[in-house]
Amino acid sequence: HIEGFGSIEGVKRTKEELYLFLSQQKNSLIFRFADDDNLKELSKNKDFNQITYGIEKEGDITGRVTSLTPFLHFEWKRKDDSDYHQVDTQLIGSYNLPNFLAAVSIGLYFKIPLQDINQALTNYTPQNNRSQLKKTEKNTLIIDAYNANPTSMQASLKNFMELPQPHKIVILGAMGELGSINQEEHSKILNLVEKAHFEEVFLVGQNFKSLESKYPSYLTTEELIQHLQKHPLQNKTILIKGSRSVHLEKILPIL
Repeated sequence: HIEGFGSIEGVKRTKEELYLFLSQQKNSLIFRFADDDNLKELSKNKDFNQITYGIEKEGDITGRVTSLTPFLHFEWKRKDDSDYHQVDTQLIGSYNLPNFLAAVSIGLYFKIPLQDINQALTNYTPQNNRSQLKKTEKNTLIIDAYNANPTSMQASLKNFMELPQPHKIVILGAMGELGSINQEEHSKILNLVEKAHFEEVFLVGQNFKSLESKYPSYLTTEELIQHLQKHPLQNKTILIKGSRSVHLEKILPIL
């Protein structure tokens, strides 16, 4: 949301306003991702309780990825425990681990039994184009087209690069609300894509089309649909990632 808040510092100031409000309330509590140094700094000297969860840095809850097949499998434990709890999810991407650890932390706070927490995380199946795996008659789709920002775009691409599937194709929709860093961040994404050597790459949206690139780019999703109707994809593993405003979900029926 750089466009709305003006800069990263503007985003941080807004987050701190939330923390300041909470510190003025009685018995307030936050669940904080321990790996995020910005959140740690903003929460210093604030009058509220904190429950932390981390991956690289230890929190009250700590977790780690055990495998990506391509679904995320992970394990977690409480700070004072030695035993890990195993969870097999139905979501794609190691970047979803902080979300799962947050859910574990909240569940424990409300005294949900451990078995029920793990079972709920295992049973959750995404249906909203977020980290969703879908196998069609022609291809395997990894759909993450509800929203996109530089961090989530890079995380999706890096996760896709690590998957062992052959014939990997990427369809990327432009990111929105980046303001003055728009061109810079889209260029960074293209640099990352070039290092990955995917079989094919398709770009959609003005923010990509305005950049020089060796990849085919389309102003709208409808233009890409017209191309793929003439040149259909088959037996591919396809990552679909972009901002909601690009409407990449429209492409799903032809894949």
